[in-house]
Amino acid sequence: MPASAINYFIYARKSTEDEEKQQLSIPGQITELKQFASKNKIKVVDILTETKSAKTPGRKVFNLVLKKIEKGEAQGILSWHPDRLARNAVDAGQIGHFLNTGKLLDLKFPSFWFEKTPQGLFMLNMAFSQSQYFSDALSVNTARGLRQKARTGHFPGFAPRGYLNNRLKKTIKVDKKLAPIVKTMFSLYSSGTHTLGSISQKVADLKLISPNGNNLSRDAIKKMLQNPFYSGDFFYGGELYPGKHKPLISKKLFDQVQETLKKRGKPRKSKKQKVFPFTGLITCGHCGMKVTAETQVKRYKNGTSKKYIYYHCTRKNKKIKCQGSFVRQPEIDHQLTNLIKSVSLKKESGDWMLNKIYDERKIKSDSFQMTIKDLQNKVLSLSQQLKRLLDLYIQGNLDRESYLKTKKTIVVQRRDFERKILNLQRSPNQWLEPMVNWVKLVLKAEKTANKPNRLRRKRQFLLETGSNLTLTGKKIDATWPIPWARLTARATSRSLEPKVGVEPTTYGLRHRRSAN
Repeated sequence: MPASAINYFIYARKSTEDEEKQQLSIPGQITELKQFASKNKIKVVDILTETKSAKTPGRKVFNLVLKKIEKGEAQGILSWHPDRLARNAVDAGQIGHFLNTGKLLDLKFPSFWFEKTPQGLFMLNMAFSQSQYFSDALSVNTARGLRQKARTGHFPGFAPRGYLNNRLKKTIKVDKKLAPIVKTMFSLYSSGTHTLGSISQKVADLKLISPNGNNLSRDAIKKMLQNPFYSGDFFYGGELYPGKHKPLISKKLFDQVQETLKKRGKPRKSKKQKVFPFTGLITCGHCGMKVTAETQVKRYKNGTSKKYIYYHCTRKNKKIKCQGSFVRQPEIDHQLTNLIKSVSLKKESGDWMLNKIYDERKIKSDSFQMTIKDLQNKVLSLSQQLKRLLDLYIQGNLDRESYLKTKKTIVVQRRDFERKILNLQRSPNQWLEPMVNWVKLVLKAEKTANKPNRLRRKRQFLLETGSNLTLTGKKIDATWPIPWARLTARATSRSLEPKVGVEPTTYGLRHRRSAN
């Protein structure tokens, strides 16, 4: 049957996916198809378009075209290329079935010759198969490329809240607006005094909300708190990778949050409990159990009453009969205030220590660069060894077993050096930063202590310092960590010149601690 006696549908499709960016746009296809129809005297009864990938079945407009043809509204399809009609076996099979049964009499393509003959049908099936092959191969290659990107430390996906995707450089950068709020969220939850719901309200007050303008759900908050991306790592394809993006929080803080989430993982149905400022912070010196608190109401003869808060041991130790006393909250507050004052640092002493730290940071910066350069040279040398090893194997001068064994040894060595470079680049002054934070913290110790009604702030200060508080009788004692006890005593006694450096002990660079 001549083309002039057949009614045709124009079908134009454009995928939104990367592999089809070079394809003609839908308006471009329609223009070309109209010109082709006019030149070849093809009768077009309708134009149907859609923006949808053809890799999988289920395109609404394409299925509508087939239904209209089944009803006899047209007998032919005019499209730019066979890959516009089908890139999967199901859709290709439907086109072939309609051609074989006579429901579809003809197909026309400006960029592909087709004639309804055995040879023509064979070439059409080849075109459909080729389109599917390119689609499948591209999916495999894309997935492989994304895995390789993850191996190099770059997250191949959308950045979580607190970060932004840099589309030009294909990297992820810190969102200066939301990053501080995310840090606050982790810090608040690690204190153990906030729930997921209260965290959601806190961050909403700071303008961290969902795209639709509502508070973040508890699940969204929990998902963020469980995301290792914020501490420098990320999951991709179920595997954990070290990232090259800048961490917003320390690994220690992230682990503290995970521990808190784990403890609250199985919530029990109970009455809403009162939250006291110093519970969970103090240990009983008699039996080792935690100190809790309760409210007691004293009623007077004149009909008035007054509430008092008492702290005491939970007495849950079954082996020891605890003799711990009850202590009122004002007395607890008074003792904790004195303890905080005992580790306060005068401004001139703190400024001196900060200047010494910053001076040492400048000196160490050159040393770190030299170390990184030395490691990079070792990585380059090992890469060259791998190339020479491969040449020997290809030339037949090395058997496969020896090749694989030697290659594995070199790859492990190179990976070790690359990991060291990454750690140094990510936190070259990791032993200095804790010291800077310590100085800044003790500089505000006296101000924190002198706030009469800021009990929560005092609690947070004691948590951050790791004070290890114990209540024996009615007296509270603190066992400060070594850097606190040693350096605070030195600073407050004005013996400021350190003998073995000013930094606290760390594990990451234990052999790179400063001398004087």
